Amino acid sequence: MPLQAFAYLNIDHPVVAWGVYRGVLVSAQMTGRPPECPVSMMFAGIVQSQNNARFQNELLIDAVRAQQFPQQVSRLWGIYFFEDLAQATQATAWGGHFRRENLAELEVYPIGL
Repeated sequence: MPLQAFAYLNIDHPVVAWGVYRGVLVSAQMTGRPPECPVSMMFAGIVQSQNNARFQNELLIDAVRAQQFPQQVSRLWGIYFFEDLAQATQATAWGGHFRRENLAELEVYPIGL
C-alpha cells in the first residue's frame, strides 16, 4: 500500500523535471550506502553554489545525526516527505524551493528495502 505524502519539487531543475515526468523519484541512498552512493539534490546544490558555510553546517548536523540517530536517513542523501498538508504548508517558512507552487501530493511506493 502506498504512503500518501507531500513534497516540494522544483520542476524548473532539469533533473527533477525528468524524474517527475517519468513518475520516478529515487533517493540517492537507493543505489548504495554512504560514501558510495550519489548525493541528494540539496547537497549537489550546496556544492554547485559553493556555499561553504552551509556545507559546514550540514556536516555538523549530519555528524550529530550519525552519532545520536544512526538509523535515521541523512539530509545529505535522502528525500524529505511530509505526511500531511498542514505540515507541508508550514515548510514554506523555510524559504528556498519550499514555495507553494512547488508543493506536490505523491503516492510513495518503497522498494529495495
